[in-house]
Amino acid sequence: MTYAGSYKKISALVFTALLMSAPFAHAEGPQCSSVFYTSTESLNDLMTKRYPSLDKLLQDPNAFYETYRQRFHAQKELTPDHPYRFDFSEMGMPLVRDIDKYLEVKIDSVTKELAEFKEKRASRMKLSRIVRTKFDNAKEKNLETYVEYLKDLRGESQEIMNDGHVSYERVVEFSYFYNRAAGRFDTNKYPMKDRFLLLTDRLLEGYKPLPIAEEYRMYKNRDFGVFQMKSVYKGYRDAEKIFAKDFKATDELKQLWIPTNAALGNSVLMRLMNTKIHLVGVTDAPIWADGYNRPAGDFWMHDVRHESFKYYEAQNYIEKNQLSDAQFDRMKSKMDDWLVELNSEIAKIEDVNLKKAVSLTIFNFHHDAGFPLIPTMFLTKKNTTKNLYTMYVVSGHGTYFENPWKNLDRADAWLKDFWGKRVEQENEALDLARSHNP
Repeated sequence: MTYAGSYKKISALVFTALLMSAPFAHAEGPQCSSVFYTSTESLNDLMTKRYPSLDKLLQDPNAFYETYRQRFHAQKELTPDHPYRFDFSEMGMPLVRDIDKYLEVKIDSVTKELAEFKEKRASRMKLSRIVRTKFDNAKEKNLETYVEYLKDLRGESQEIMNDGHVSYERVVEFSYFYNRAAGRFDTNKYPMKDRFLLLTDRLLEGYKPLPIAEEYRMYKNRDFGVFQMKSVYKGYRDAEKIFAKDFKATDELKQLWIPTNAALGNSVLMRLMNTKIHLVGVTDAPIWADGYNRPAGDFWMHDVRHESFKYYEAQNYIEKNQLSDAQFDRMKSKMDDWLVELNSEIAKIEDVNLKKAVSLTIFNFHHDAGFPLIPTMFLTKKNTTKNLYTMYVVSGHGTYFENPWKNLDRADAWLKDFWGKRVEQENEALDLARSHNP
């Protein structure tokens, strides 16, 4: 077989595995709970201690959301066409200060790179008397534009800090453009394998880095969008429609995004499954997730895709069961109870490999695929965690437990037993929710 033929075959294999595992991208190894949660409040307390930068959110996620929902409506009275300009300083100002520090370091690094490039090029030309190549000209221009762009971003962070307050709309947009800029050239130092995997991932995520001049133009024009491109994966395309539409809804605050640079584990993402709160990562360096080394812009889109699934599947459940949003919200206290019970039961599993397999399956099925923490979800939807595990093997991401296929089957059976015992509770919760007027 020729090299080209081998490459095409390998490409097809990897891309197929990616498509199989697309909605099940796992951010880290499973965290096995050793804490016996006795209530939602005790879980909130633990999350608050574990993630102090998100303490205002995690003390009571529902009350947190309600605070900003009220601000949304108050802002709507002031600026009907721009209800998302409500104050978001409690969460936004600490993040902007951190981004400002990231930008200071980045500007210094790229400025030095530009100076060194000019010096080496001048020395090379002096010795060989070779005329500057188009490549040299292009690289110099790109670096100059990049420095200018980064300085403009830092100018905005400085402006926000001088003002002492910031709106929700501005925090989300600024974080988005910062992420795109911060990771724009990180892949230049990637090995070929990582670059190739990232190319396939970008087709799934619908993300495309643009020439730096075009990235800069997007920022200056404030050309922000929830999704840059359509995904090749139908499931993502289905989810993106309603998620993008409701992101900018003007009648109600249907989503609350929290851009954050906190190092998040599985536990906090699972805690927020039953909320309208969506965490989106902000980073100054590439992050390994599910076998791919994603630069900042890619990582942002990766998180947004997961959150779109969470939102989409909740809406599907609402529609299937003919609920209003308010009625579904009434079910969420029961869903929180089930999460507490789930964590407690996992803590009792003595078999380490089974415990890890159960944790992996839970996180993939509920967070990554977005299925609500509801009994019939696990009992009626296909569990494709084995596809994800195949992708781990293909990408060399590593494995977490022994005898994976056997233990993933055991985990599936364990979870079906757990959720099967709670189907009647779901029916009761549905009846109670429907008894209240929409």
